[in-house]
Amino acid sequence: FGTDDPDLLRKVTEDLESRPSEISSVHGRPARLFGAMMDVSVTREAQRKVEQAKARYRAVLKNAAIGIYVAKMDGTLIEANPAFLSMFGIERADALALTEDAFFVDPRDLERELRGNSPGSKAISQETSWRTPSGRLLRVRFFRNSFVDETGQIAVEVMTEDLTEHKKLEEQFRQAQNLEAVGQLAGVGANPDLLESLDAILESTA
Repeated sequence: FGTDDPDLLRKVTEDLESRPSEISSVHGRPARLFGAMMDVSVTREAQRKVEQAKARYRAVLKNAAIGIYVAKMDGTLIEANPAFLSMFGIERADALALTEDAFFVDPRDLERELRGNSPGSKAISQETSWRTPSGRLLRVRFFRNSFVDETGQIAVEVMTEDLTEHKKLEEQFRQAQNLEAVGQLAGVGANPDLLESLDAILESTA
């Protein structure tokens, strides 16, 4: 290679792939051996970048605060992050035995998503209800995104946010407002002057 630098030689040889071939004589015995050297540096660099991208994705999946799962187009889960497992109260092995139709309370929500989602399409926020394997109901907001995986198959990535507690607080707030309105009306009924004023207003608008 025209150099005695061991580091450069190692780098060059790492990026070369040899393919030896053998030529046999008319009697079937090895007569000649020759080989070809191919530069595979571009291929190996591409492979390194793919592995780096996979490592970054695994780190994001593991540390994300929201639940994320990946599924095949038939609905079989093939990956689930810790936040999703915590949301469902299950182990990873149990999650990978699930299919999406097992936890959508209303199958029509899933059907609409399957019809409207294709690789490259824009992910749209949707709300639905899920049922965990233990029977607990969850209200969730999810983003569904289809993509083509490294094997050429279409898969889906679903990012989910648990709205259950938020929805409970909203319902409690509405109930408190209703109770306050009832209390105000009860106060009007107990006050004759306010009741006469209300009657006068109603009569004038009749």
